[in-house]
Amino acid sequence: MSASIAPAGPIRLVYAVGDADQRAAIRELVVGEPQVRWIRIGAALVPLVMVAWSMSAGWSFGMALFRNAFWIVFAVLVLTVYIPWTVRSIVRAIRRADPDWAREQTVTIGEHGIRLESAAETTEIPWAAVRRAVERPTIVLIYIGAARVLYLPVRIVSSQADLTGLRRVLREKLGDRASLAGESG
Repeated sequence: MSASIAPAGPIRLVYAVGDADQRAAIRELVVGEPQVRWIRIGAALVPLVMVAWSMSAGWSFGMALFRNAFWIVFAVLVLTVYIPWTVRSIVRAIRRADPDWAREQTVTIGEHGIRLESAAETTEIPWAAVRRAVERPTIVLIYIGAARVLYLPVRIVSSQADLTGLRRVLREKLGDRASLAGESG
């Protein structure tokens, strides 16, 4: 039997939220939304269906493309502009709502929950309030309650703590609600 898999102590991270980290977290949140996924799928499929429909009515391929130029341009705009514009507008809204967004913060992940400390406030989050955790290549998203997300940049976790230890704690506390990369089991 192996020893306990819990880390020796709490995981403590001290960092200022970076511009790139905030944009990466918002991008992951936006792309992860089911309605955004369906919009992107629809934007890719509608022009194909419309062109095929026009061709089945006897139009040539070139004429079918011309006839459905609106859908083609619409799809290109949705697939290339929609996500970046949405991310940019959300980031601006967050920054307007919280002028101190980039200040240094301390995140302590321990046995009883997560403690967030900044110059403005200190918040204790029990594990019961954590809904799920998702790891992406550059960011770990921890969903708290209905509308709050804590994001931990993977580069910060790797440089200041043990990423494997964080995964272990999240898996232990959240079970199947943790979707983490690099897990061995």
